Amino acid sequence: MKPRITLAEAALPQGGVLTLQEHDGRKSLVIHGQQICGPATREVEQEMARLACAPFRPARQPKLWFAGLGLGHALAAACAELKQKRATLIAAEPLAAMADWHRAHLPESPLNHDSRIVLENDCGPAGLLRHAGMPFFGTTPP
Repeated sequence: MKPRITLAEAALPQGGVLTLQEHDGRKSLVIHGQQICGPATREVEQEMARLACAPFRPARQPKLWFAGLGLGHALAAACAELKQKRATLIAAEPLAAMADWHRAHLPESPLNHDSRIVLENDCGPAGLLRHAGMPFFGTTPP
């Protein structure tokens, strides 16, 4: 039996621990012993991203928003679907450690090789509206 190797851990704001694990060459994200992202969710994430990108294929400068990085499966599928050089893929990831994990432990992550990806740490409405160029609650975006 092959062991599960803990590659990284990060404390979550609500008190849990997010763990990046590897088992037999496959990586997964685990919270409270439950896998939330990994080999079992990869195909669904990729297909969801492909379907979401369909209306944006003809656009010259599409802009997509992703709430969280996960293991990058959806982001990678969107990068593959949208070939436009002026596309913007915004990954709103409030946990700073996730971007570091992608750089250190996920060499195939699009975050490491696609310059169209923009990281945002606010995955709430203010972050979304900031990238949409719209004011939030009467203020102008920075």
